[in-house]
Amino acid sequence: MRVITLRSEANIGALADRLFANLTPETRKAAEASLLKANPHLARADAFKPGAVVRLPEVPGVKPKPSAANKDPRDDLIDGLREAVSGYRARLAAGLEAENGEIKAQLELLKQREIAALLKNVPGAEELAKDLADSLKQAAKTLPQDMKRQEEVFAQIEKDLSSLV
Repeated sequence: MRVITLRSEANIGALADRLFANLTPETRKAAEASLLKANPHLARADAFKPGAVVRLPEVPGVKPKPSAANKDPRDDLIDGLREAVSGYRARLAAGLEAENGEIKAQLELLKQREIAALLKNVPGAEELAKDLADSLKQAAKTLPQDMKRQEEVFAQIEKDLSSLV
């Protein structure tokens, strides 16, 4: 049995109109009865909320509209997940690239003659600058590994999403 999601339908009649083609008064009653049997929760007026999942039953002598019969909300959900993951992936990659640029800029700053001269005038500053440079170099080494691992994780997520189809 196919499932669909509610849009703006406010009652069972409006839902039947959206889902089934060429309804006569008799086939409308059959369609509404089948919808209620397959979805007993629709007997409550508060059940008609956009996005709610509804089973699309087979109704003897009535064909569903092609738009209702061929649409599966799982595809919409998976597409939404893919889009969200893709956006997050891009933001995370941009953040890591920015971090990489910041590390390089800080290392270059520490190499400047003027900075070195200033550090000599402050007790303990040269040692702190050396420790900072060591930390930045270590971060510069591990960042590419982090970026590679990120790509592996996102490739696995994409594989997992593809298996849901």
